Amino acid sequence: MALYQQGKYAEALDKFDRANKLFPAPTLAVRAARCLVELGRLVEASERFLEVTRLAMPPGTPWQQIQAQRDAKVEREKLTAQIPSLRIDVNGPRGEDMTVTVDGKPLPEELLGEAHPIDPGDHEVEARRADAVISKVVSVVRGQAAVAVLDLPPLPPAAAGTSKRAPEDLAPYQVAAITALAIGATGVLAGSSYGVWALSLQADLEERCPNRDCPPEAHGAADTFDVVRAATTIGFVLGGLGLATGTGLLLLAPGAPAGADATKEPAGGPTGEPSEEPPAEEQGRRHPGPRLVPWLGVGGAGLAGRF
Repeated sequence: MALYQQGKYAEALDKFDRANKLFPAPTLAVRAARCLVELGRLVEASERFLEVTRLAMPPGTPWQQIQAQRDAKVEREKLTAQIPSLRIDVNGPRGEDMTVTVDGKPLPEELLGEAHPIDPGDHEVEARRADAVISKVVSVVRGQAAVAVLDLPPLPPAAAGTSKRAPEDLAPYQVAAITALAIGATGVLAGSSYGVWALSLQADLEERCPNRDCPPEAHGAADTFDVVRAATTIGFVLGGLGLATGTGLLLLAPGAPAGADATKEPAGGPTGEPSEEPPAEEQGRRHPGPRLVPWLGVGGAGLAGRF
C-alpha cells in the first residue's frame, strides 16, 4: 500500500500479485487491479475485477472480502466506459499468407474489421504478406474508438515459367472434394478447440458443483459449459462428414483414360513403322484407373474396389 500511495504502481502490483498467490483474497486482487488501471492496462484490469466478482463467498467470509467484491463490481462498471476500442481494416488483395499483428502479437482473422477493446496509447499495427509489409502507428485515446486502415499493394505477377491451375480448370467433383475437405478440417479444428475449453470448464464446475449441484453463482458457468460441449460435438460431426465426403469424392471420381494424349502420333509413328505401343483404347482397358464401389448390408458397410 505504501508503494501504491507513492505512485510506484508496477512495484505495488508485483507485491499484491505475490501476496494473492500465497493467500488468495478479493482485497488483494482488487488492489492489484487498481494498480493495472494506473498503469494504463485497462483491459487486464477489467478482467481482474471480473474475476473477483465471480468468486464464491461462503458463509462466514469476513466483511472486508465481501466489500472488496462489491467494490470490484462498481469499479469495473466505471472502467468499462473508459476502455477504448480499435478496428483494423485491410484493403487490397490479402493473398494466402497474410498476417496482421498489433504490437507484434498476431491478431485473429475473425477480429479483422471488428472493434475490439485495447489499452490507450500508441500501438503499432502491421499487415504482412509474402511480398509486402504495411505498418503504421495508431494513437488510441482513453474512452474513444480508433480505426486503422492498411492498404496492401496489388499482388506481383506470377514468376515466368510457373503457373497454377485455375479453379475453372478443376472438374466439378474436384471442387466439391476440396470444399468438403476444407470444411472437414475446419470442423475438426473447431471441435478440438471447443473440446479443450469444455474440459477446462468441466474441471472448474466439478470443484464448484459437488454432487452436480451448482450454487446460483455457478449457473452461468454451467450454461456456458453446455453450449461449449454442444459446439464440440457439432464441430467433430461436421469435421467427420466433411473429411469422409471429400475423401470419397476423390476416390470415387472417374480417372483420366490412359493414352489420351492428343499430341501422340498415330499408331505407325512419325516414320510409318509399326509401333510397339498398344493402341490407346487397349491401354485404357489394360490399365484402368482406381475404382471403388460402396456397399451396405446388414450389420456393416464398406467400399469394394480395385487399384
